[in-house]
Amino acid sequence: MMKLSVFSDDLAANWQRAVEVAQAAGVDGVEIRNVGGKSSKDLTDEEAREMASALKGTGLGISCMGSTYGRLFWLDDPDAKKATEAVLAKMIRFCEMFDTNKIRIFALWIPGYEDHKDKWAERPRFNLDLLTRIVRNMETSVKMAEAAGVSLLIENEGNSYSGTCREARLIMEAIDSPAVQCIFHPRIAGLTGEPAYPEGYNQTRQFTKHVHMGRLDYFWAGTEPTIPHRQVLEALVADGYDGWITVERHFHPRDPEKEPELRQQTLSDIKAIRQLLGEIQGSK
Repeated sequence: MMKLSVFSDDLAANWQRAVEVAQAAGVDGVEIRNVGGKSSKDLTDEEAREMASALKGTGLGISCMGSTYGRLFWLDDPDAKKATEAVLAKMIRFCEMFDTNKIRIFALWIPGYEDHKDKWAERPRFNLDLLTRIVRNMETSVKMAEAAGVSLLIENEGNSYSGTCREARLIMEAIDSPAVQCIFHPRIAGLTGEPAYPEGYNQTRQFTKHVHMGRLDYFWAGTEPTIPHRQVLEALVADGYDGWITVERHFHPRDPEKEPELRQQTLSDIKAIRQLLGEIQGSK
């Protein structure tokens, strides 16, 4: 059975408060991205241990570590590679503390795409040389994941070389490791010019080990494609997917209390996904 999760910083900056709201919402777990105004990569081991301790007895699990791996990781940049591998080493330690084996990553950043969503549909030309360079840059990270028994989950993200599901599939096939799978995010697939369903979904269905989904209730006029959330959920049910679905809104401020509508929108998405799943599963 699928389990529902939510990014803690879409509920509250304070970890304890986010946990309380998640419990009240009836979700099964939370995903860690920003806590207390700090990115997951900037949390200390002591802070992570305190967070893990606060989860005990709540019934909540950690669905995934929402790492920054891949952000500002440029192709063939040794300094960026070293910094990214240090982030990964920390995330692997955190996985043990939080009893999870999933780490969200991006497949390297494309220069000039940061904060320019208008470029997201202009995808780089994939060829053997580009794939070889991506694999070579990620080789050490893959070995680290394999040794630790964790999964690196590539998320389709417009700023990265895995902006479309097709690109993510090509990278995963080239890496060819069970430690590298993917997160399917239907909204991002739509923003990069690739229809989220069925095209995007079918590209990565055999690799999908986690799902991000959100903004079921509204779209920015003129900037958002219509995302077929119901069709995606129907396909997940038909395929027997039994992993996590994490609700993710359209932005994630480090201080969500300053954006009070964010929490309510997140809670609305939780209810919408739960309702859709109930309808789909009840009709089978």
